[in-house]
Amino acid sequence: MYRVPGLPTGPKNSERGQALVEFAIVIPVIVLILLAGADLLTAISAKHNIEYVAQETAQCAAMNNSNCVTSTGPQVQPYAQQIAASLGLTNTGALTATSNSCGGTCVAVTVNYPAAPLFAGFFPSVNLRSTAQFTAP
Repeated sequence: MYRVPGLPTGPKNSERGQALVEFAIVIPVIVLILLAGADLLTAISAKHNIEYVAQETAQCAAMNNSNCVTSTGPQVQPYAQQIAASLGLTNTGALTATSNSCGGTCVAVTVNYPAAPLFAGFFPSVNLRSTAQFTAP
């Protein structure tokens, strides 16, 4: 190709170096934002699953289902851990579930779950809690 004398032919070396420095500064910020987004989505999913576990466990206890009620009363902890494991939640041994009567056939269940982040070195763990009530018909 023919070059016109006196016109610039492309970026200078200092401009290329500037672009490289800008790229080196911006890339870690973008990666951190992506990691934070992935952790946020994981926490939202875990919270949704914990709410489902609480609802299912409260329904089971209120209906006097043999899976979660014994002769001594509601035993919701093992049932809640079983439901959580079926949903793919890890660390179900740390999940706690308690039940309280709220009158008649009404049962309230509170589920606590320590959700560990995907990238534990960057973000703190979060304790997720959900309470559900169910009244048997």
